[in-house]
Amino acid sequence: MYNILIRYSSADEPNRYVTELRVEVYTPPYLSGNNANRRPTDMTFWNTLLTSDGSTFELSFDSPASGQSVSVVLHYNGFITHNLHMGQRMIVLDTTGWQAGATAQTLTVTMPPNGNVAPPGPYVVYVLVDGIPGVGQFVSVGA
Repeated sequence: MYNILIRYSSADEPNRYVTELRVEVYTPPYLSGNNANRRPTDMTFWNTLLTSDGSTFELSFDSPASGQSVSVVLHYNGFITHNLHMGQRMIVLDTTGWQAGATAQTLTVTMPPNGNVAPPGPYVVYVLVDGIPGVGQFVSVGA
């Protein structure tokens, strides 16, 4: 973690409003060091238009050979208004087909049962192997 303080000016007559930016760069422990090489990669969907009706979809990805567990997460980022971030959702989806120790994985993933759990809109799907996430992929969830 790094804290960087940048001060552009001091208050004086030509610069009445001091600009000060504080920047923090954070790298979580699960992406530091060798863990960065243990991320799932090459996630492939057969269909990126999904529905919240309990249906299933197929998902393929490459997993580290040491992988022991998997979870698939459907994440909705919500919306922001007046400095309030509302409506976020993170749904852990049911999966079948995980083979511990295999590098090429194909999972059958079950969507939520209805639109009350996952309303229509843009979502990001993350695959986590042993708690380490891969790069998320955007999908669209319809009614």
